[in-house]
Amino acid sequence: MVPAWDNRPIVEIAAQRVEFAILGPLQVWSGGREILVPRRKQRALLTLLLLHANEVVSQDRLIAALWEGSVPRTAVTALHGSVSQLRKLIGPGRLVTKAPGYLLQAGPDELDLARFGRLVAEARTATEPSARSAGLRAALALWRGQPLAEFEDAAFARAELDRLAELRLGVLEERVDADLELGRHLELIVELESLVAAHPYRERLRGQLMLALYRSGRQAESLAAYRSGRQALVEELGIDPSPDLQRLEQQILAQDEGLQPTPAPPARASRSHSPAHAPAPGLVRKTVTVLFCDVVGSTSLGERLDPEVMRRLISRYFEAARAALERHSGTVEKFIGDAVMAVFGLPELHEDDALRAVRAAVELRAALVPLNEELERDY
Repeated sequence: MVPAWDNRPIVEIAAQRVEFAILGPLQVWSGGREILVPRRKQRALLTLLLLHANEVVSQDRLIAALWEGSVPRTAVTALHGSVSQLRKLIGPGRLVTKAPGYLLQAGPDELDLARFGRLVAEARTATEPSARSAGLRAALALWRGQPLAEFEDAAFARAELDRLAELRLGVLEERVDADLELGRHLELIVELESLVAAHPYRERLRGQLMLALYRSGRQAESLAAYRSGRQALVEELGIDPSPDLQRLEQQILAQDEGLQPTPAPPARASRSHSPAHAPAPGLVRKTVTVLFCDVVGSTSLGERLDPEVMRRLISRYFEAARAALERHSGTVEKFIGDAVMAVFGLPELHEDDALRAVRAAVELRAALVPLNEELERDY
């Protein structure tokens, strides 16, 4: 049975807040609990609609994407059934029938992809590199893994995968530029070496690596990075490096003083009549949520285990902690010994930062169960 299309203006989003996350495995949260979408077809449909949130996606387009190459006669009925089931899960006001198809409504802070775009746009308007770096880091922290990985074999996902990968990599390059402006060249080298290895033809990344190495007093390695990049481009693609990359090589050879970071302007001295407790201009006070976690009995564990085994275990613990914390928009501030400290509410404040911290803590405890079982079994 074909539904009667609703041609009225789009209704307002329901009062119940729902969070959608597609920058990693698909997740849906409502009222502090995760909503599980059980069937793959339903998850694919929801992902398609979220990729075009607040836009009408035609019924024909949805059917072609969900049953590519082999559309059954019952496809229309099956699509209506999937839409009906999704409405039960996320609320009827979210998924609207709108000619010639359907529209999924998501508020500006309810979809991580939209939030990512907003954070990046805000960061780009910042005049100070520290603010740009912090804003771009907050945006990149929303990525919890490869988006659409479940559907990477589907035609609708392949083009989106390339687009999203390019989007993330471009923002990552902008963040590295901001960090280079801040003089963080030593901290960036390992990260940039990994990125260049993964993207050998990405000249902007290679130029950033060359600059970080040069500023760290490693001129020979900087020039070697250029030569290996040129070799890859010439031998595998038959092209020379871009004029910008060639120019950077010549500047490094000439030890051009312009390659050094611009020193930060000195802080202005406060006026003698200003109160000692007065906040600096532009600073604001925020209430944030701090999450602290550490390993119980780590001292005795370290005495009992081989140092290399202990190092690997702590490394796995840190990786699990970072993934869980950043998945819920937490910012990892410190790794100290076996302790992890994260802040929720910086640089972006949310009404539910405390709830996000609790979710992250619960997820981290669950993620460490296999590691604890391994410790009890093998050590």
